[in-house]
Amino acid sequence: MARHTPFPRLTARPEIERHFRGAERRAEQAIAIVRIVIALILAFALTQLVTNLPPADEPMLQVQLAVAIATLGGYALIGIVALILSTTGRMSQMMALVFVTLDVAFVIGSLWINKFNTGLPSNYLAAYPAVWMIPVVLTFGALRYSPATQLYILALMVVGLLSLSLPLSSWVPREAVEGGTVPTQILPFFDPPPNVMRLIMVLMAGGILFVVVLRTRLILAAALDENRRRLQMTRYLPRQVAAMITESDTDALRKGRRQPVVILFVDIRDFTGRAESMDPAALGAFLAKFRGEIGAAVGNHGGVVDKFVGDAAMVVFGLPQPTAQDADSAVACGLDILARVAALSDVDEAAGAPPLHVGVGIHAGAAFVGAIGDDMRLEFTVVGDVVNVASRVENATKAAHVPLLITDAVKNACRKHTKGFAQKHTVEIRGKATPVDLWALSDSALKAALAQKTPR
Repeated sequence: MARHTPFPRLTARPEIERHFRGAERRAEQAIAIVRIVIALILAFALTQLVTNLPPADEPMLQVQLAVAIATLGGYALIGIVALILSTTGRMSQMMALVFVTLDVAFVIGSLWINKFNTGLPSNYLAAYPAVWMIPVVLTFGALRYSPATQLYILALMVVGLLSLSLPLSSWVPREAVEGGTVPTQILPFFDPPPNVMRLIMVLMAGGILFVVVLRTRLILAAALDENRRRLQMTRYLPRQVAAMITESDTDALRKGRRQPVVILFVDIRDFTGRAESMDPAALGAFLAKFRGEIGAAVGNHGGVVDKFVGDAAMVVFGLPQPTAQDADSAVACGLDILARVAALSDVDEAAGAPPLHVGVGIHAGAAFVGAIGDDMRLEFTVVGDVVNVASRVENATKAAHVPLLITDAVKNACRKHTKGFAQKHTVEIRGKATPVDLWALSDSALKAALAQKTPR
């Protein structure tokens, strides 16, 4: 069993990392669209709010407006270039990092232009509208699945803000501004302590977004890994069994449950003699073909091949949950197997091989369904008296000289396949104190049933 560590892995499996890279490429495409939309919205708002041209005696406002329009145009151009690259699949991880840097540069550059044009001291950076783009750019990182990129954005933003704010000698004390046109009530909010608090809040916002990205990545990695395990499970186990294993915890599987099932055993007659006359390659091909036909018949009727043992197979009906049709499905599967084996026999006989015959035994009852084993190896299985009886019913087909036998339990549970089972065979089964009544199809009923089957 896999060991669980208290700390999650930041690096996922290679196949999961490929999924993340694909998701990150799609995220870059979405972010490029957001850049364009932001530029258009801000440009529209700016033109709507500034309805009148600034007076001629206020050239600074004219410059600010021209710079703002040019900056938004440049940002829209960045979004367009990023959209083209991401849509055409030419956006590499390094190029994505360049656009991340340009996002931060857009904010820091806008603040620097505002500061240069207005001449306000560094401690008044928070008064510029461009400051409100800081949380927007930080949020861009949350659209990706890279905690490292989120940290890079935060670090770059903090370094940029500090570069605009330092040295502290560029800060103008409150006393130097009091008495001017700025309301004295807001002056304390631009002192060093409030500005430091703003920087701390930016750090906290970036840190929270980092945690969000990290948690999202870990959750998605776990979900992708679980999906991978399910897919791998279905490669080696029947679909019904794989679903039971992946949807249950180990303790629940070990406890198991007792439920009604229908068990079918099938075994090749005189297999030892046939195997001795075949070379290993031919024997392997023969068994592969035989098991393929068994698997096809079982799949057609909703059963589960619990195991193959040499030339024999154990099939279970009633997983993951028992139904009223399980007995009928098992009988139909048995007839399907007989028809498919008859078709294989015709091919073998045409090639000069001896005829192929099998015995099929079916019994119904309650069984333990769950996982058996230790922490090193768990095996899903079905065990109980019903399994032992079904195996011995199959063995009884030899003495009865019939290809298929069912028990009273199966006959009573069937709704469709009851009329043809008229031949009664009372046999002694090891482990049972009294003889058991078994039922076989009459020759005419067997021929009619097989005639309806059309094996591939």
